[in-house]
Amino acid sequence: MDRVAEIRAFAREYVNGTGQTPERKKLIQAVYFQLFHERLRATCGTCFIEGIFKIIKMEEKKPCKYRLRKGQIIQPFGGGIIINSNITDEIVEQALQDGTANRSMFDIFPEDPVIMALDPEDLPNEEIPELDEIREKVAEKTPQKKSHKKIIR
Repeated sequence: MDRVAEIRAFAREYVNGTGQTPERKKLIQAVYFQLFHERLRATCGTCFIEGIFKIIKMEEKKPCKYRLRKGQIIQPFGGGIIINSNITDEIVEQALQDGTANRSMFDIFPEDPVIMALDPEDLPNEEIPELDEIREKVAEKTPQKKSHKKIIR
């Protein structure tokens, strides 16, 4: 069973106070850290219940490819504040186009698309000069360095 599904299964029982075990608290903390990249504030029973609600809400939300750095917010044109709890791919992509966000604001940023290598058959049939020939040409054009060592007698 998936860890998030396991939390969903015992959530009602945990919130009502009958299923609060140390193993479940550890599971809630682990899943919370996995999803939100921050530690669950575990100072009271209410903190764990809030963590459960946040985990369940996150599971229902469409996953986002982006994650803001701690303390960063996006303020898009038209108002509102975007943080990790309400971030979506569409909002981030629009903010990047508008200039209200940049790549340095994110901890998790999807990599640039990978450029696929061409098939060797698609390359032109030109001969490639030998490596030694290239080295000779480079050596001819490169000025020789003069030695500046002092001779001590």
